[in-house]
Amino acid sequence: PPGASEDYDWHRPMTWYDYDEQREAIAIAKDDWEQSMGMAADSFGACCAQANDYTFPILAELGFRQSYCSAPGRWNPNPEVGHLWHGAFPHTHHASSTCRLIPGELELYEFPITRGLDPIPAGQPGTWTVKDCRAEAELSFEDTMAICRASVEDQMRRDHPVLYLHNPTHNTWDVGDRTSGRRRAVETTIDVGYALADELSLELTPCSLAELHAEADRLNAY
Repeated sequence: PPGASEDYDWHRPMTWYDYDEQREAIAIAKDDWEQSMGMAADSFGACCAQANDYTFPILAELGFRQSYCSAPGRWNPNPEVGHLWHGAFPHTHHASSTCRLIPGELELYEFPITRGLDPIPAGQPGTWTVKDCRAEAELSFEDTMAICRASVEDQMRRDHPVLYLHNPTHNTWDVGDRTSGRRRAVETTIDVGYALADELSLELTPCSLAELHAEADRLNAY
């Protein structure tokens, strides 16, 4: 929105915003998006997994019903990074009003991005990350399958109420360019989803975040 580049420090992740500052920033962005698109914004994705214990209750208060903010396994407290997700619950759940790491009582439904289960060193001492298969990673079929299989098998071992794969990407590149690595990666992710469903004797059902949230609520899922 006008003034945002002057009012907010782009080098300070939202992870470090207090409640009032964070609520104001998200409210401005929500209003700007709704005025531009002419429709309600009911899902929120945190850029680079920048969020804290204030984020989920703020999103619920502002009327969001779905989110993908968490990055279970990422840990980098660098002031310019702000990944504080060690110990976060790795799969879909209703968010908590008091802690970013656990399922809770909010109507807001959190969709962690599908990623590996084992954190690996992130480069700087004491920092950790996990692999994911979003389009910008441009992974092979085999590497994408390994990440997705590990996630779904973990969900099955936990008897998770809804099995899912969630691999969003940016909408700022030309998805119509069939020659780009990112376009091929999107197609690979789709192929992996169907192949994995066949391998595990499951049925893959493409759906929106809102539709999966509705199914979770129908099942009275946490």
